[in-house]
Amino acid sequence: MSTTIEITSNTIDVTPQPTTTEVVLQPLVREVFVEEGDSITVEVQTAPIEVTVQPTVVEVNISPTITEVIVSEGLTAPPVPLLWIDIAGEVEYTEVETAISLGIVLTCVYKGSPAYRFISTALTANGYPAEDSFYSGFVGTTLSGLLATRGA
Repeated sequence: MSTTIEITSNTIDVTPQPTTTEVVLQPLVREVFVEEGDSITVEVQTAPIEVTVQPTVVEVNISPTITEVIVSEGLTAPPVPLLWIDIAGEVEYTEVETAISLGIVLTCVYKGSPAYRFISTALTANGYPAEDSFYSGFVGTTLSGLLATRGA
C-alpha cells in the first residue's frame, strides 16, 4: 500500500492509495507413487481472492517553529522604540529640502546615517502639521522605514 501526503496550511492529510500486490500461493504437495509407464493427470484449481482496502484519513496539526534566524546587514529596527523628541534633538540638517505633494522632506543625518524628516502641509485643528515624522529612507516621493512620529 502506498501513501500520498499532501501539505496544506498547517495540516497533513494522509490517504492510503490501493496498489496491486502479487500473491503467490504454494500448492499442497502430496507424495504420489507412480510406476514407470503410468500417467497421471494434475488439475490446478484457482480461486479468486477478494481484498478490500479501507482508506483511513489521518490529520496531523503542525505548530510552526522558528528553526533559523537570518540577520541581514544594514539599518535594523532598534530594540526600543525611538522617541521623536530624541531624534529631533540629535539630527544635523543638511539644508536639502524636497517638496512632495503632501508636504516637505528635510534631509538630515542621525547618528551617522541618513534620515529624512517629513512635515505635512495639512494642519490639525490646532494649527500643527498633521504629520511630523522621521524616516530612514527616501526615494523619489516615497518615504520608508518610519523611525518616530511626533505625538506618537
